[in-house]
Amino acid sequence: MALILHDVNIYWNEDIDSVLVKVESTDDVLNSFFSIKDWDIIKAMHEAVVDHDDFSFESQGFSFVCSNGVDFVDLFFETDETRIHLEDFNSLMQHLFDLMIDGANEDHHSVRYEPWFEHFTQSANLLRVGESLSDSERYAYEASIAERGY
Repeated sequence: MALILHDVNIYWNEDIDSVLVKVESTDDVLNSFFSIKDWDIIKAMHEAVVDHDDFSFESQGFSFVCSNGVDFVDLFFETDETRIHLEDFNSLMQHLFDLMIDGANEDHHSVRYEPWFEHFTQSANLLRVGESLSDSERYAYEASIAERGY
């Protein structure tokens, strides 16, 4: 059974003491998964999110599953797992990516000058408009990213 998302609050940590992003949710996996401690996880996962590829990084990750014709994402952190609807996953990730980009810009974070960051922002844009793109438009968009060597 999939978790029905209510009141999941993901927000930029203004203090940046131990985490970049904080989460308030009744689900422990969502709290752990979306509490972003550094940029490494974002750098590693953004393409998998957009391409809907299974992903694992250290002790967390996600996999895409279809059950009875309905698309879900299984999120895991260490040994715990939560299943959410694909649409909810895409919404959470879009919010997370936008939050990370806005936070980096507002805090003048040096990550903005790393070569992968522009590709990350393009992935965020693709996630935002991905559903509205035709296959040929998506292919052209991805090809333009690939041409830049990201």
